[in-house]
Amino acid sequence: MTQKATILIVDDDNTYRKTLTLQVKSRGYEVLAAGSGSEALFQLRGNLVDLILLDLNMPGMSGNEVLQKIRADYSALELPVLMLTSSDETDDMIKALGNGANDYLIKSTNIEILAARIETQLSLKSMNTALKVKQSDLRQEYVQTRSKLELDRISMKKEIDHRVAAEIAMIESEKRYKVLYDNTPAMYFSLNIMGEIQSVNRYGARVLGYQRNELVGRDISELYAPGDRERFQEYLGEATLHPDSSYRWQLHKQTKEGMPILIRETAKLVYGLTREKNILLVGVDISDEHIDLGI
Repeated sequence: MTQKATILIVDDDNTYRKTLTLQVKSRGYEVLAAGSGSEALFQLRGNLVDLILLDLNMPGMSGNEVLQKIRADYSALELPVLMLTSSDETDDMIKALGNGANDYLIKSTNIEILAARIETQLSLKSMNTALKVKQSDLRQEYVQTRSKLELDRISMKKEIDHRVAAEIAMIESEKRYKVLYDNTPAMYFSLNIMGEIQSVNRYGARVLGYQRNELVGRDISELYAPGDRERFQEYLGEATLHPDSSYRWQLHKQTKEGMPILIRETAKLVYGLTREKNILLVGVDISDEHIDLGI
């Protein structure tokens, strides 16, 4: 049984109202009493009421009129109303049920039955209240979850936009680097530890009279003049043993047509993405400098 619920008893019969008040109080409920419809509405405005026992036939404002005013502000689940009648007045009871009464009882009904009907309506009201709280919690949780998802979506979009922008910037940077790499007036060779050509820039291949694909995979020592090949291999061997140092020399390479070119070169051991050893070899054609000096 729900304890300390407040029940408003509305009946113009003083004797019945007092008797019913005592019976309802004996069941552990708080009781408010009103002798007319207008007094009932006044009590309702000033107090928290959980259930109303409302006489159907009262002078002045009838039970149905009071019920209509109550239902203008409260639903049947928010404020249960049980109609009380002295006899089986079918038409009036049907009208009351149509106006939103939760149940009806004949006044001569045993108090045990009345108590059971009251408890049933209060239980339904309690479940409705709990359901509303749960719905409110779920609605709030939904709003919070949706807000979080929206924030996550915005954050993810920003992250994606940032990554896309960074990727585009990197691609553009790589394009610019490739243009510089291919066209800078220096010969760039990337070698493996055995001296095989892994890559060469366009300028370097062009100076020697080759297409780049003709050079990739070849032993770079083949590009040196026969008299300088042994010295080149010695220099390259030194460079592979000392990763913290750069080595410089001047040796003759020869073009595809066999023409010698004096090259000033710098070699340095570097590591690839998988920690494999590579040699970066950068050379500049200085043949014209020696011609100008009369060498």
